[in-house]
Order: sequence, then structure tokens, then C-alpha cells
Amino acid sequence: PNCLKPCQEIYRPVCGSNGKTYSNECELEIADCLCEEDITKVHDGPCKPNCLKPCPLIYRPVCGSDGKTYSNECLLENADCLSEEDITKVHDGPCKPNCLKPCQEIYRPVCGSNGKTYSNECELEIADCLCEEDITKVHDGPCKPNCLKPCPLIYRPVCGSDGKTYSNECLLENADCLSEEDITKVHDGPCKPNCLKPCPKIYRPVCGSDGKTYSNECQLEIADCLSEEDVTKVHDGPCSR
Repeated sequence: PNCLKPCQEIYRPVCGSNGKTYSNECELEIADCLCEEDITKVHDGPCKPNCLKPCPLIYRPVCGSDGKTYSNECLLENADCLSEEDITKVHDGPCKPNCLKPCQEIYRPVCGSNGKTYSNECELEIADCLCEEDITKVHDGPCKPNCLKPCPLIYRPVCGSDGKTYSNECLLENADCLSEEDITKVHDGPCKPNCLKPCPKIYRPVCGSDGKTYSNECQLEIADCLSEEDVTKVHDGPCSR
């Protein structure tokens, strides 16, 4: 191909992906055409010195914070050095496709299930896509500080008052701290399925066989389903103290 094309004699340096500085973009395009390797513009301005260190020819892919997959961590570090923006390793393994999407520059903080506060729901969705762990929105607004304490990797399931089964009590306490609603342990062991049903917002108190007063019979039935022990209605009206 006709690689050699006339270039203007102007000095507007650009940094190439091979770590070399070219006098202008036209010169870089000629180099890209002439050389076997692909050469792309990393950024305007000269390259930082001594960026490109030799990297091993191994494939241990890592995902960068720029949404790109690098063949190994060494190549990511080279890219970070060349780039004007910081590029850090998000996780081992290739990036999930099409994670980076434009987000509105608005501050509507949401709390993620990893205990981090994100500027808005769009930013959380990008983090969920980029990171290995699943990240879901726990609630609107920033997370409470110091919620996530380290939990042991043991399976001693407990049933929470939100109808969810947690692998151990420590994870339930983390969820309680993150949530805007109180989550308490109902009983040891997994929850029974489909316990939570919509109840009318009426106050017709009933007394349960566990000595507790429930707002209405529907609430008692949920408690009966969630509890390991049978909870039955003793009588209408609140329990006597």
C-alpha cells in the first residue's frame, strides 16, 4: 500500500501504543502502515519515558479499569504508564463485554451490596459489570459507614426477617447494617419458601401462641411460616401482658 503520504511540517506530538513519540498524528499513521505491529494513538503529547518494559508471552488475562482486557498484568502496567488516565486492575480474567456506558453526571447516591456508595445507579451497574462479584443496589442513599465486617466462610444458614436465607449470622448482620429496614434472625436454618405475602395495612390485632401480638392475622401467618415452631392464633385482640 501507499504508506508514504505528505505530512504537514508541524510539531504536535502524539504518543503511540508502542511507547514512541511521533511528531504528529500523520507521522504515526505512516509508522502504523509501515510497521508489522499495529500502532495506535494513546494520547496527545509525548509519551512518558521508559514506559514499555518487556512482558512475558503468557496469557493470564486481567480486566482494566478502562474496560479493556489485557493479556497479562505486565501489559496493563505498560498501558497505565502510557495513558494520561490511571488504569488499574479491576479483577483477574477478561472484562465482561460492553461494561462502560455513558452515565449522567448527577449525584443520586445508591448503596451497593459490597458496602460501597456509588454516585448513581448507572455507576453501580458499571461496577457490577466490571467486577467479579455481583453488586446489587441495597437502597437509595449512601451506605452506612463500616458496615461490612469480614465474615467466616462457613455455612450455618439462618433465616432473616426479610424472608431471605443467609449463609451465616455474620452475613445477616452485614445485610442488616446495609439495609434501611431492620433485618433480624428469625431462626437457625434456611427460611421456608414463599413465606412473605402482601398483608393489608389494617390493625386487627391477634394474639399468637408464642405470646406475641400481631397487627393482623396475615402477619401472624407469615410469622408461623418463618418460624421453626408452630405459631397459631390464641384469640383476637392483643395478648395480655
